[in-house]
Amino acid sequence: MSKYIIPILFTFIVMPIVGFSQISKIPIIEFNRKIEHTNSYTSLLNIKDTNALIVKIAYAGFWLKGENAKYIVYYNTGCVRKFTSFQPSDSSLKMTVDKINVKKIHYQYYWNFLNDCVKKNSFSINERNLNITTKEDLEKGSIVTLSISDGTDYIFGLYQNNQITEYNSYMPETYIKQGYPGAADRQKLLNLINGITDLMKKYE
Repeated sequence: MSKYIIPILFTFIVMPIVGFSQISKIPIIEFNRKIEHTNSYTSLLNIKDTNALIVKIAYAGFWLKGENAKYIVYYNTGCVRKFTSFQPSDSSLKMTVDKINVKKIHYQYYWNFLNDCVKKNSFSINERNLNITTKEDLEKGSIVTLSISDGTDYIFGLYQNNQITEYNSYMPETYIKQGYPGAADRQKLLNLINGITDLMKKYE
C-alpha cells in the first residue's frame, strides 16, 4: 500500500511547490536604460536585496502637493511586499514611506501579474508618444495645441539594481478623449497603472 501513497504525496505536495517556484522567479525584463549606480528606490524603501524588482506607480501634481506613489517589490526569495510613499513638493511637508505586508497566500497573484505583463510586452511603451500636445486640424489646415494647467502626471517605473524603465504622461485620459496622437501608448500606460492599482487593492 505504501508504494502508492508516496507517488500521490509527491504529486500533491512536491509538484505545487515546484510550480510556485517556477512562477516566483523574477523574469528577464528588457529595461530602457542603465545607470552607473543602484537605483535610488532601493535606499528609499530600505531594500537590502539590490536585485529585487521594484514596480512603481505614482501620481504627481500641484493639487496633490507632491508625488503619491505605490510600489510592489518582488524579492528573489519569492516574497512580495508593498510600499507607499509621499514625496512633497513643499518643503514644509514631510516625506513618508510605509511598508505593507502581503499575505503569503496572495503572492501567486502578484507573480502571475508580473509574468503576464512580461509575456504580453506590457512594459514596452513608446515614451515619445506619451506627451504629444499638438495635432492637425484638417478642416482649418492648422496645428492645434492643448495646454492644461494644474493637471496630474501619471507615472510608472520599473527598477532592478542599475536597470531602469520610466514613463510619465500628463493628463493622458484628456488627450486621448480629445483625439491627440499617441492614444495607443497613453492607453497602454493607463491600463498598466490601473491593473497594478486593482491588483494591490484586491490582494493584500
